[in-house]
Amino acid sequence: MGEIKASKGMMIAGVELPNWRYAIGLFAAVMLFAWHPFSGGARAPTLILVLLALLFWAGSWRSLRVDGTQRRWMLLMLCLAIPNLLSWPGSFSPGHTGARMAQILAMFLVGSVLIEILRMKGALRFVRRVLAVLAAVWILDGLVQLAFGRDLLGVPLSQAGRIVGMYGDHLYLPWSLVLILPVLLWELIERHRYLAIVALLAGGMVIAGTGVRSAVVAWVVVAFFFLLHLRMRAKWVVILGMATAIVVSAAFSPVVQQKVEATHVDEMTFEQIDHLLSGRLYIWETGWRMFLDNPVVGVGGDAFRKAYGDYVSREEDPFRPGGPVGPQNAHQLYLSIAAETGLAGVAGFLLLVCLLARWYLDLSPGEREKAIPFAIGLLAVVFPVNSQPLIYKTWWAPLLVSFCAALLAAGNGRGRA
Repeated sequence: MGEIKASKGMMIAGVELPNWRYAIGLFAAVMLFAWHPFSGGARAPTLILVLLALLFWAGSWRSLRVDGTQRRWMLLMLCLAIPNLLSWPGSFSPGHTGARMAQILAMFLVGSVLIEILRMKGALRFVRRVLAVLAAVWILDGLVQLAFGRDLLGVPLSQAGRIVGMYGDHLYLPWSLVLILPVLLWELIERHRYLAIVALLAGGMVIAGTGVRSAVVAWVVVAFFFLLHLRMRAKWVVILGMATAIVVSAAFSPVVQQKVEATHVDEMTFEQIDHLLSGRLYIWETGWRMFLDNPVVGVGGDAFRKAYGDYVSREEDPFRPGGPVGPQNAHQLYLSIAAETGLAGVAGFLLLVCLLARWYLDLSPGEREKAIPFAIGLLAVVFPVNSQPLIYKTWWAPLLVSFCAALLAAGNGRGRA
């Protein structure tokens, strides 16, 4: 990498970049999010970053071992790779587990090149500004869709009345917005405090209007840390505004009204609780049975669907083989990890989270200021008392990897792994 950095540089949007490879990488890093709602999502930018990583590291693998930040990234990826590797021999679907290992390798490559790019002078600041603008656009677009039935691009509400924004047929908006919302809030919180509050409440309206209750929980986590950092005595006003945002969103959105009505349970029967949880209780029960039968290494990375028929216990389970749908995972991050990779996977993931938290706390105050919105975004989407997407989803993994890379890049290579 030393030879690359020594070459003639260029200045793009206030970012000092050594050469065209870094310029392409910075563009791909932004497009991971900017193109996410459209055809192909993050696939093309991810492929570009993988190819760039191979170019970057082809002749300088040794530099990965001596670079403290890159060693930290390797350690994080090993926290994921080792449990999946251990689950491979007994996997219910060795092919899918092998594909999971290949995906982890791709995640490592993407993260490694993003760290290099985001450590360039001005790069992290540039990406924060782009993500802040993108979050604001998504919020405005969602509010327009909620109010008028179509968004700024003419995309209509879903048939169920959900806000889908520019994503159209996919329910990716709420989680993607929750992840990047802290970037917008922290860009505004110091100089434009009241505008930041408006962004928080408007973002909550859009997220609630998607009808994804688990994303609303994640938004509350973001709001909690926002309130901790908000220099305002009457914080109860913001809390009242949060409740009002949910009520207003419910008044406009029939799917939110249905979700609220579904929270009423007459009897604590399995069926009633399953209805309250939007059909997840069947999946959770079966996933728990997988874990109990394979507590150490699980049924295999990405083998949840293949193993489901062997552990389903209820005839009326709509997800059993031959039913109308089949679950790809447990629809709960920690249970999915436990079912697929056992205690080894849970320990590895918890170690990953703890390492990120430790490295964040090791940052200097200035570095921590750069990293805080990325840390809060990650914390909100892995908050354990919730139902969230599996981290290996192809639409989701590149976004999480980029936030981890941004958090590590904020340290400017300080410290040891």
